[in-house]
Amino acid sequence: MKKPTTSVPKYISDFPQRNISFFCWFYVLSILLIPLTLPAFQNYETSFPLVSTGQLKFDVDICQFEDGSDSTRLEILYSVYLIRKEAKELAKYSRTTLNVHFKLTDQSGNVLKELNESRKISLYDSLNPSKFTTYIDLLSVRLIPGIVSMQMTISDSTSGRQGSVAENFTIREFSEEFSLSDLYFVSHVQRATGASIFEKHGVMLVPHPSRIFFVSDSMAKMYVFYEINNLSYIQERLTFYTVNINISDMSGNEMFSSTKEMLKVTGENASRVEVIQLGGFDNGIYNLHVEVLDVSSDLKRQIKSHFQVIREGSDRPDLLPMSESEEKKYFDQIKYVASRRELYIYNQLNPQGKQQFLLQFWKSRDPDPTTPVNEFMVEHFRRMSIAEQSFRGGINSNMGRIYIQYGPPVDVERQTFSAGSSQLVEIWTYTIRGRTEFVFVDLRGDGEYFLVHSNHPDEYQNPDWEEDLK
Repeated sequence: MKKPTTSVPKYISDFPQRNISFFCWFYVLSILLIPLTLPAFQNYETSFPLVSTGQLKFDVDICQFEDGSDSTRLEILYSVYLIRKEAKELAKYSRTTLNVHFKLTDQSGNVLKELNESRKISLYDSLNPSKFTTYIDLLSVRLIPGIVSMQMTISDSTSGRQGSVAENFTIREFSEEFSLSDLYFVSHVQRATGASIFEKHGVMLVPHPSRIFFVSDSMAKMYVFYEINNLSYIQERLTFYTVNINISDMSGNEMFSSTKEMLKVTGENASRVEVIQLGGFDNGIYNLHVEVLDVSSDLKRQIKSHFQVIREGSDRPDLLPMSESEEKKYFDQIKYVASRRELYIYNQLNPQGKQQFLLQFWKSRDPDPTTPVNEFMVEHFRRMSIAEQSFRGGINSNMGRIYIQYGPPVDVERQTFSAGSSQLVEIWTYTIRGRTEFVFVDLRGDGEYFLVHSNHPDEYQNPDWEEDLK
């Protein structure tokens, strides 16, 4: 396995402070602050980009590319927020050292790659009031497809601060068939004039690991790079491919659409940099969908990701407190009514992004935006309150989840199931697609009921539940 390239100069930039503008939705705020302490909910997808925990804040994103062999090229992109000139004494520091520890292990705990490096950083030219000094870098590793665990810790010698991230994810397998790389979000593009780890196909592409784009005017742009692998290429005749780009907001409303037809294939592999105007985008989180059609083979491939827009000059104080426990509380408040994709995106965002996500999430579910009350939200939190007070285990219990998702049953039947010992049974009946039943049993005799059967197609089904209890 090759050692990641780290000997060339990296990239340091001034980056605006991360403040988000929020509309004064105090009704939403008051409900979101309802105290509920719940266990963590399992992620369905890998959560990238990551935001570090600890005093030193940095973002980490990953991009995977075909390596032309049995391995996959993994690029780990990261940006470190070094200092913010809020205290006069910070101005006297002109240099610092970043100590970076990076480790990848497989499922058996075997170390696939480990790196310990110190990076000396010059800060003097970047000091600027109200701006962060940001250090941007990447690591490149070639790996065999499979599930890996990543740990990354960075410390700043000047301030003594340290931050870390940890995540499990899957290394993609690129076969010899038509495929697309991951989307590589870029903050700056220019022609390469010398050796750089950011150079791709003669162009320097400075990565944007946070995927947060600050928009100050109508000319603001976002750049996205990706590679297209194994197109139908025949030297003797012309072949073509088509690219469709679509951007939608969290409610599914289309914000941008572009189609580039009949692009000439000049080789088996191609790379593209898409330029997207962000001037018309409001504060928000957006989904980016890229689809490529190989015209000769009629094969389509697509890749999806998300990014965030923050409009500069519209800063207001944050409405929601966002400690780690509160971020978890807000997640647990939406986990039964959000889609898997929404839960995935929420977990990827930094604290400010989570605030904006929550406000958009509840606004998108308001059945009548013309009224001052969000009826869906009121009913949801009413159900959560009842579940927390009425069922052992609260909203974490099986009964609590069913009550929150489907509301109060139209009928409740209570009985005792005797099979050597008595177990209490409750059968809840709903008028969902006809007559729908949920069967709960107090399996441990402690008052907490577990779902043992339902005839709802999306729920656990076990018609032999009575036999299993004997």
